[in-house]
Amino acid sequence: LQKINKGDIIIEIPYEAAWNLGMESSDPTLPGTTVLQEYCRWISGTEQSDAAKRDLGPYLDMLPKFRSADVLGSTDFFSDEALEMIQSPQIKEETLGRREKVLARFERDIEPMMQIGKNNYKWKDGDDITEEHLRWAVWLVTSRVLTVQGSAESNDKFRLMIPLIDMCNHDRESPHILTGRAVPGGTLKVLAGKTVAGEYGSLLYYNLLVQLLSLTTSICSFMSCILKMTPRTTFNALNMIHGKNTIILIVGEQINIVYGGGVSGNDRFIQDYGFLDNFCNGQADNITAKILMGKGRIVEGAAAKHGRPMLMPEDERERALAAFDETTLEEDMGLLNTSGSGMANDCRTALEFRIGVKKALKKLGHGLGLAMA
Repeated sequence: LQKINKGDIIIEIPYEAAWNLGMESSDPTLPGTTVLQEYCRWISGTEQSDAAKRDLGPYLDMLPKFRSADVLGSTDFFSDEALEMIQSPQIKEETLGRREKVLARFERDIEPMMQIGKNNYKWKDGDDITEEHLRWAVWLVTSRVLTVQGSAESNDKFRLMIPLIDMCNHDRESPHILTGRAVPGGTLKVLAGKTVAGEYGSLLYYNLLVQLLSLTTSICSFMSCILKMTPRTTFNALNMIHGKNTIILIVGEQINIVYGGGVSGNDRFIQDYGFLDNFCNGQADNITAKILMGKGRIVEGAAAKHGRPMLMPEDERERALAAFDETTLEEDMGLLNTSGSGMANDCRTALEFRIGVKKALKKLGHGLGLAMA
């Protein structure tokens, strides 16, 4: 057993093992179309495209499934009732705007291919896909892709899906560092930002939580790069522990990374990642509340003009706060206590979101003047 010292490599993935979805852009529907096409080829049993260059099946098998709980946690899949319960006109409008872009891409690029009988977009059992499948694929891109710098001589940035690294969970307090370049022969790494105690030898670099739903030669090949063993030895070592087609859970200190650069609030998490960051003593809600109070800048999403952080305009702040003021914090907490267990998951998440933000707004002084009056 040995520990990982600060600055040491925790995870190292060859660039060639990552899935490059092209240059960074503000439109995720284009790489989403690529993901959907390759997923359809895999799930329908159609031969994968030449662009894939390798068997993506083992990686695709580990992605959140269509209409799974992880997916449905995003506002992109909320019911109309749940979108209203968020009490945020900006989140509702941004969500509906994304849906419109997905629908436009589906009607322009995918439906015509389906109508002429192409098999590129068939689901399992030969079923046709719908706009919701593309919405799911676009969410996969938004929630899992990492933007990685290209060569040092260029300003190019690429959207990469990186096996194992994109399975690390979120922890706003994580000190670990993502680094690497999207260049042939390069590697993509998670470096230890603190010393990590060594347990369970070198298996999965000290207690990384990994789900292996289909242990195949392909997945063992890229895992062997990490474990410094041959694919066959990797297969045997993992099979001894858990057997094929089950979930392996290595208990111990989990290797987490920071989502959203550590500057995203729950207004982004509920849209982009499909969950609320409730593990940080209210920091994610504080970020959202500060934006609404004009004390923090918007760094992501449709309101960040040209990717530049900006303050929310005063009229938008007033509109947002007025929506939250439609019910009180006490009323919302009472509703959660009395009816939360019987609510649909999206409605309960929407209610929890507005409760968290209202608690943060209260700490910032919102509503106190009105209450004193």
